[in-house]
Amino acid sequence: MKTHCVSGKDATLQAVATLQEQIEDWLDEYYEHVVPKMAQKYIQKHMSECIKSPFGRFYLLYKIHKGRRTEDGPPDQSVQT
Repeated sequence: MKTHCVSGKDATLQAVATLQEQIEDWLDEYYEHVVPKMAQKYIQKHMSECIKSPFGRFYLLYKIHKGRRTEDGPPDQSVQT
């Protein structure tokens, strides 16, 4: 199963517009019956914020793991592969 792909700017903007339209249509269809008014406002507010920058960003974060403590001394510094 493919979980992600790289697409061009134009294709991404078209996908964003399509998705936004589908969400708005769904909200219009189920207005008051399923989705409370405040929930609709929340969804619409966050959609308008996300539209400003629809491109994902990836960050590399370093994570340091401490070794396991041994019974009689400092943490075990061995590297396991």
